[in-house]
Amino acid sequence: MRPQLKRDSLGRNLSGVPLNHRQFLACALAIGHAATLFAQDPTERKTFHDRATQLIAQMASRPLTPGDTFLTWNPDPGGLIHTVHVDSTIVESSLLRGDRMTGTAHIEWTAGRVAQFTIRWTRSDTLRAGVDSAIAIRGWRDRDSIRFAEPSHRAFVIPQSGWWAVADFGMEEQLIPLFRQMPAGQPAQPVAILRPYHLRWDTVTVAVRDSAGLRVAEVLGRDKAHELFFIDRQGRLLCVWRIDTVGERLPLPTSARDVELEQYRGAVRALIAPFPVEHKKNR
Repeated sequence: MRPQLKRDSLGRNLSGVPLNHRQFLACALAIGHAATLFAQDPTERKTFHDRATQLIAQMASRPLTPGDTFLTWNPDPGGLIHTVHVDSTIVESSLLRGDRMTGTAHIEWTAGRVAQFTIRWTRSDTLRAGVDSAIAIRGWRDRDSIRFAEPSHRAFVIPQSGWWAVADFGMEEQLIPLFRQMPAGQPAQPVAILRPYHLRWDTVTVAVRDSAGLRVAEVLGRDKAHELFFIDRQGRLLCVWRIDTVGERLPLPTSARDVELEQYRGAVRALIAPFPVEHKKNR
């Protein structure tokens, strides 16, 4: 039986989604549906998880970062697949769009600040013979500046006050080391973010709080982008809830993060309930 593409897991209308995005939607919906079939059998869960990650790898034009896998239920640009690995000094992540554009980021932190980074983006037309649309950005912090090895002969002055980080749009999981440092319960603070793909500074506001064993970072960006990042006790990403529009980022069903999220589901629901859009959507 073919998965239905008319509506997503929350019942939203997906008619009119471009054909080149339907592969992601079919994969995501099939994953979400099939996960319930294997919920009781550990062997079947592992088999399903391995098969799902194989399907995702087949969609990508190059290898994604090994790590926790998340799906963003967003009809534009046809859904997103994320992989994230976080440790004490490094955040590595990948973003695979429904149109098969792929971004990977490796950012190292020292003494609570970005030390160096490598970012690469590959557009879908790279899959055509003779076309190379890969974009590579490499840089490092040099005192009060960021200097670039790619593109060469470029340098940006780091903002002299406040928080700052490096993360492309859609890859704000790269801010997790900053989320862990910021004091909880304080008013929202501005954070300057270097967007490598666009080679420009952007500004968001961030407020963090601790509740029910989770660190919650509320991020408000330009164009009213509004998200809640849920971080577990080990500093790993658990899920992301989009407030202003459809776009929650949830762990791959049957994965370790998905099992962990199930344990926190009641707490997450309580934390998103005060926000009108999410409260209405989850009745």
